[in-house]
Amino acid sequence: MELHLSKKSKKTLKLEVVNPDETVLYPLISRLLKDKRVVDARYITRHPSVDKPTILVKVKNGEPQDVIREAALDLADRYGELRKQVQESTEVKKAAKK
Repeated sequence: MELHLSKKSKKTLKLEVVNPDETVLYPLISRLLKDKRVVDARYITRHPSVDKPTILVKVKNGEPQDVIREAALDLADRYGELRKQVQESTEVKKAAKK
């Protein structure tokens, strides 16, 4: 998945999504919508043969790219911790079976 800057203003950022991975995009949008600085966050899909999907983020204050970066880092931390817990849990079960 790649993100390309499509449009930027002081409070709005629009990114084109190449080869979208919706398992990543939907949690990102959900996390953005929980941020008090965010007015709107959307993953927009139109006609798949004609239009590229886009992410649109509008903020009240701050820079939209900073808000996106922080949300992505937060998700990476959360999923990294989940991965660690799953790995430790499965290793314990494997050791118990031996």
